[in-house]
Amino acid sequence: VHTNGMEKKLCARLQVILKDSLKEIDPKLQVSCVYSAYCRAYDKFFSLCCNYPKGKGENFAIYLCKYHPGMRLFHIKSAQGSRQDLSLMASPAIYMDCVVHLEYADHLLHIHKVRDNILLRNLFVLMTSSEMVAMSRLMSFFSLLLDFLCVSLLEKRRTRKNRIGGLCQCLTPWIRSERS
Repeated sequence: VHTNGMEKKLCARLQVILKDSLKEIDPKLQVSCVYSAYCRAYDKFFSLCCNYPKGKGENFAIYLCKYHPGMRLFHIKSAQGSRQDLSLMASPAIYMDCVVHLEYADHLLHIHKVRDNILLRNLFVLMTSSEMVAMSRLMSFFSLLLDFLCVSLLEKRRTRKNRIGGLCQCLTPWIRSERS
């Protein structure tokens, strides 16, 4: 599946749409419309098992237990390396958990010491952008569609194999009797 090409086309289109808005954002924040970079930044900051220095995964876990006890979140498997399926794998987590993550980011921006975290400010700008939310929704849809297609293909393969296997078992005695 060529999800990388699809992501590049969508990001290029988004870059054209947001051309004027991106010029207004402080260049120090390094905000871009590259969705896979957004997914990596999202994972670095919110991942509970990430050891990225600017990330707040451990503090986020404490915040989650305190303000949203019992809430389950989607998980991004791993954003490290050059994964071509990153945008599809990360999208459901980004889209479904965006309210809690945005609330936590807003909470952190009110703390003076954390306010200067460039990764946090970059993510906050991207999470509040309706275009990036729409992009994560679209990529989540494609992820779900691809999952359904894969399950459907596997199911068809399994039932076809059973049918062919069953047919061979039924015909085997007849074929043996014909040969003798």
